[in-house]
Amino acid sequence: MKSKFAQWLSRMDECDKHLAPQKRRLKWLTIIGLLALLFLVSFFFFPTGKVNYQSLESKKTDGTNPADSLHREPNGRFDLPTDSFEQLLKESIDENLAEE
Repeated sequence: MKSKFAQWLSRMDECDKHLAPQKRRLKWLTIIGLLALLFLVSFFFFPTGKVNYQSLESKKTDGTNPADSLHREPNGRFDLPTDSFEQLLKESIDENLAEE
């Protein structure tokens, strides 16, 4: 039991096999060429969108510049830049360890 799409595809494949090799090659070159042309034209009709962004304000209260922290030596062996939540979590863990 084949679906209608599978039957249609089989029928089209049989018709394609009966074509002369030269016509078959020309048919597929035309199809691929039109698809490539459509792909290239899509860049002109659908250009990339513009990205609008707002710079985030620093939430640090100690008065240090966040850009300076990028140039510091890492504390651990595998320290990576962290977001604010991870930074706060790391500071609270460090404070808890220091109290013990």
